[in-house]
Amino acid sequence: MKNTKSEKFKQDQMIVKKEGEELIRELELRISNSDNIQKKLLETLHSEIFLILSNIKNQPQKRIIISYPHLIVESWDYSDELGIRLLNFNDMYSKLIEHQLQL
Repeated sequence: MKNTKSEKFKQDQMIVKKEGEELIRELELRISNSDNIQKKLLETLHSEIFLILSNIKNQPQKRIIISYPHLIVESWDYSDELGIRLLNFNDMYSKLIEHQLQL
């Protein structure tokens, strides 16, 4: 049973890594095409996603406290696809960490 949980964790880990890497690329694109005010917010998001990816690649032991979901909810349009993906990524990451802690 534990082996199956471990395999499921590895699959989930790969999915979260892939989504995080795609988000990093999208954020880099937006950073290069934004003004100074928006650029700061996007750079914050980029650094937090990068931190999460580093944690995942180094076998997460604890959840990183991040602030970007609050920033998105407070200042982004609800229909912004990137904002939705970033919030979903946060949920995916949270579930991955919970799963890791249960192994």
